[in-house]
Amino acid sequence: MTSSPAQIIMLTVLGLLLVWLLRRLLKRSPFPKKFEASVQFVCDGDSVWVKRNGGGRVKLRLAGMDAPETEQAFGRESAECLTRLIAGKRVRVTAISSDEYGRWVSFVAVGRTDVGLEMIRLGCAWAYSRYFYLLSPESRRLYASAQAEARRTRRGLWQNPEPEAPWQWRERHRSLWQKFLRWLKRLFRKLLR
Repeated sequence: MTSSPAQIIMLTVLGLLLVWLLRRLLKRSPFPKKFEASVQFVCDGDSVWVKRNGGGRVKLRLAGMDAPETEQAFGRESAECLTRLIAGKRVRVTAISSDEYGRWVSFVAVGRTDVGLEMIRLGCAWAYSRYFYLLSPESRRLYASAQAEARRTRRGLWQNPEPEAPWQWRERHRSLWQKFLRWLKRLFRKLLR
């Protein structure tokens, strides 16, 4: 029996995904995780590297919000906004989940300030309603209200009357292969729930 190159590639991809899935299941740790950390590096408007007290470095994705991609309109300004809020500071982290890239989806606070909420309030990010199921009802209300206020007062990215949401921008810029791999990851996640 002869296999075509397409079949070999598909079987290889499925095998690799199975290995990845098994590794993820074995490394899985319970959430939520609460810890203090120092911010090491701001990647963009919604992702940062932190160094945990007595632990290693971990990459965080701010919960409940989504910021423009660096290449997108207002992307650099969003990253600069987050840098001003937290770069080099000590933060309190509540990690509530992990995303498909291995980042810990987290609430980050400096003092009494919820950094994700502040990013939305300043018009540097969107409230990410697609993932509101991870938030408490009170947080959902606060995040949605902060976005409505930023939009009404035309703060930050809302100075543009029709800014493009990051999830729409990412979808337009993904290759067919990236879309296929993303679909497979989502399928495995649904099967695990």
